[in-house]
Amino acid sequence: MKPIFRWTYGDNCLPISIKVLEASVDSVLTFYKNEFDFYICYNCENQNKIDLIKSICKKYKIQDFKQTWSLSFIQKSKPVNYEPILKFHEYFTGSIWKICPPRIDISRHEIICDNDIIFFSKIAEVKQFIDRSDVNLILEDLSAFYGDFDFLHKKDTFFNSGFFGMCPGFDMEKHLNQVWTKYPKNYITYADEQGMLTKAITAKDYILIKNTDFPILQSDFAKSLNFFKNK
Repeated sequence: MKPIFRWTYGDNCLPISIKVLEASVDSVLTFYKNEFDFYICYNCENQNKIDLIKSICKKYKIQDFKQTWSLSFIQKSKPVNYEPILKFHEYFTGSIWKICPPRIDISRHEIICDNDIIFFSKIAEVKQFIDRSDVNLILEDLSAFYGDFDFLHKKDTFFNSGFFGMCPGFDMEKHLNQVWTKYPKNYITYADEQGMLTKAITAKDYILIKNTDFPILQSDFAKSLNFFKNK
C-alpha cells in the first residue's frame, strides 16, 4: 500500500486559507501525485467550507476524512486530574486537530502537512523517510517555539510541527500521552502544540529537513498567492 499524506482544515481557518490549502495540494501533487494516498481531514461545522473541501478533493481525486472530537488522543486518554472538555475549540487554540486521529493507518508511512507549505520540488528527505521503516521525519525551525513544553527539549534543537512523518508501527498516540498525562493543561496554544508534537516525533530516530528547503507562505496570503495565479 502507498504511504499516506494528509492536510487538516477547520472552521478557525481564515477565509482565504482554502485557497492556500488548494495551492498546497496542487504543489504537492505536482511532484508526488502517484506516490501517496492523499487525505484532507476536516473538522468544519460550516457547510459551505465542507463543500469547498469536498470540491478540492473531487478536483484532485483525493479522499476527505471527517474528524470528530472522539478521535482525539486527549479524549481517549484523559489523566485523572483533567477536567472534561465540553467543546474542543474553546480550549485548544493551536492545531491539535492535525493529529485527530494521531494515525490514519499505523501500518504505513504517514506524513502530516500544514496548509501553508508549498513544494517547489521534490524533497530528498521525504524519499529517505519513505525508503526506510525505522525513522520519523521532522522539519527544522529557525528558533525554539515550544510554549510550556520548552523544558522537554534540548537547548538549540529547533523543530517545526508544520510538517512531519511517522514511520510504520510508530504509536504517535502513546508518545503524545506520555507527555500529556504527565503534564496536562486546560488550554493549549500553537506553541504548546508544537512543543508536544515535536517531542513525540523525536522520541524515535528521525530525519531532519533543513528549513531552507521548505518555502512557507506567511501572513500575507493574498500576496503570496499571486505566485499561483497563472498556474
